[in-house]
Amino acid sequence: MAINLDDVTRCPLDDHCAICGTTIASIITATFDTSLGVMCATLCDHCVETQQSMPSLTVVNAARRVAAHCEHLGITLEEMAQARESENVM
Repeated sequence: MAINLDDVTRCPLDDHCAICGTTIASIITATFDTSLGVMCATLCDHCVETQQSMPSLTVVNAARRVAAHCEHLGITLEEMAQARESENVM
């Protein structure tokens, strides 16, 4: 079974953009691939359109976000690592 690590259908939508902090109504949930794994975050249209980068996170905060995204997907960290590895092989 292939795992879509970019699936955000079960990820929560925060009330503000994770990059700029905007609290406007036009926000979406997106994924970011990090060295620790894939994490999700809520972004505003402006940050998406201008391809803004996520602000630097501590390793602990990044690990928490990756683990949370695993929970949203219903998978383990090991399953995420295997899915990322299989994506890189192709």
